[in-house]
Amino acid sequence: MLFALNKEGRKVYIDYAKRSEEYFCPCCGDKMILRLGDVKIHHFAHSRESICDDSWHYDMTEWHFEWQNKFPKEYQEIVKMNNGEKHRADILIEKHKVVIEFQHSPLSPEEFKERNEFYNKLGYKVVWIFDVEEQYYNDMIVNYKSDLWIWKHPRRTFDYFDYKNKMVELYLQLDTENTYLIKVTWNTDDKGLSRFATDGCEYDDLSIVNMFNDNKKSGENEYKLSELFDKMIELNQKDHTTYFFGCPISKTHQCASCNIDIPNSMYEEIMPCMECKYQCHSENYDEIICKKRFMDLQLDGNTLVKIESRDMNGFINKISFLENSNVKYVEIPTFKQNISKSIYVLWEEDFAVAVFKNIRNGYYVKISKNPREQQLKYRKVYGWFSKDKYSFSKESRELYGVEKQEWVVDWFRKN
Repeated sequence: MLFALNKEGRKVYIDYAKRSEEYFCPCCGDKMILRLGDVKIHHFAHSRESICDDSWHYDMTEWHFEWQNKFPKEYQEIVKMNNGEKHRADILIEKHKVVIEFQHSPLSPEEFKERNEFYNKLGYKVVWIFDVEEQYYNDMIVNYKSDLWIWKHPRRTFDYFDYKNKMVELYLQLDTENTYLIKVTWNTDDKGLSRFATDGCEYDDLSIVNMFNDNKKSGENEYKLSELFDKMIELNQKDHTTYFFGCPISKTHQCASCNIDIPNSMYEEIMPCMECKYQCHSENYDEIICKKRFMDLQLDGNTLVKIESRDMNGFINKISFLENSNVKYVEIPTFKQNISKSIYVLWEEDFAVAVFKNIRNGYYVKISKNPREQQLKYRKVYGWFSKDKYSFSKESRELYGVEKQEWVVDWFRKN
């Protein structure tokens, strides 16, 4: 818990709690213990002897707390009571009559159903966000056709999920580093999410928060035009020249990093536009973004727009906005070339070792033996995995998704 009550009954955030003061659970009234160590996130906890009236299982993970803190403090850990039963919502926004719950750890189907019924009876829609990155990366969750998905051995949590109930919404977070989520809009009745469909959109943390942002004047999933950007895709030529696919100023849609030796004949062709820059607000400081394509639309930077679709490389290719109360759609030309391929296709016979980057989730894998030969011999492909290009795992492991056409060569050494 991030909040508890002081002796006067006022809600106190953990960062403002003092060891000399006493704090109490807002549900059961028991005295709370301050956990202020250096390893785990600071929080309030019950003693081992306590039996709280709120019997639900709440996450105590860093992922959970990061999500919760994306919302204002006044929306966090709100306690609600119905027929003498008390529970606390991760996020509760009274104005929108919505509860948002974040779940990383296992949750029984019975408790999932119970939570939905509790808040629905009080008139609140429940929006769930589940962390399923591990299952997605291990190819247990697969997008096999258009907006249709398969989940091999799905969590039983969703046995009672009813997509027809408009008072419950379900989002699955497939990638935590890039905050990539999908919304479940349909599922089979027999095995929960063994087969399900989405609305075809990709969501991030900003779009989730903006759904309930009181400062927005209209619609959901909207951004100011000045906030739109494309993430450039870092590629390497065989001569180890680095460039970024996606800069619109180049006829070949390639722009180079500024610290490499560029032949004079190619200078104007591959140099980036002035709107390509490091995304300094991201933890990934190697990430290059570009806003030029949206600035070229000659719309006011404060125009509220909605992202309608992206191309196969992830670049925004269609937006909409309101003009004189009418919805206007704008198609934005993107880059015809599909630069991502499967690792099988990208591997060349004279490679001694190569590093590949997944353009969808940003992960890296390093392989030192021909992946096609590995597949034929072992029926698996082995290598090293990393969330960045520097800290690969010490031991090799089975790699998943190498057959998908979403990889580019980041680095290689020849025999």
